[in-house]
Amino acid sequence: MQDGVFAAFDAAVAVPAGVEACVLMGDVLRRGLDPARIRGFSPVDEADFVALAARTARQVCWA
Repeated sequence: MQDGVFAAFDAAVAVPAGVEACVLMGDVLRRGLDPARIRGFSPVDEADFVALAARTARQVCWA
């Protein structure tokens, strides 16, 4: 999951229809990546992430 942020920059990654793919801006910036190059993902901050988790009935746990 730590390197999952790179998927947001990979044109070969296809997000399935109906899936809201998000990437944490903090992860993007900490890795020195250019947010303007994000493809197919919505950039979110920590507050957006909490709101997403709250409105989603099911989350994926990577632990």
